[in-house]
Amino acid sequence: MMDKRDIGNLSEQMVILGARIYPLFRQVFKDCHPDEIAVLHILRIRGGELERKELIKNLGIDPRIVSKRVRDLLSRGLVDTYRSSSSARESIDRITEKGNREFEDIRNKMKLLLKQGFSFIGKEEQKILGSIVNQANDKIDIITAIVKQVAKL
Repeated sequence: MMDKRDIGNLSEQMVILGARIYPLFRQVFKDCHPDEIAVLHILRIRGGELERKELIKNLGIDPRIVSKRVRDLLSRGLVDTYRSSSSARESIDRITEKGNREFEDIRNKMKLLLKQGFSFIGKEEQKILGSIVNQANDKIDIITAIVKQVAKL
């Protein structure tokens, strides 16, 4: 278990790292907001299309923001939106072929970044980092709940 001082130091380092990484991320992925990348990813893993309410639930962000991100993706031809046949009030979002290609380009850029950007990390450290990322992904619901609590403070 970490003591308060260790937690304080780690939290400060994570804030600074996040603040420094985000502008770098935006330089490489200047045409896509991180939320848009998440929308494309969710649509892909959910078979290519999803009801908007499920997309909102999966993203865990404000529905108005999701709608804006989908509109932005729609304007670039990366997704299509249509009304559900069972309910005219429900929208269904679908990734397009162009959206799939864009996501693959993003994935390839990320692979290149990881390959070149983390070349200074040894194999054992890479395994540890991979394990940490996998554990964080496995616990994303818990992390999301904690972030929402802290954001309300």
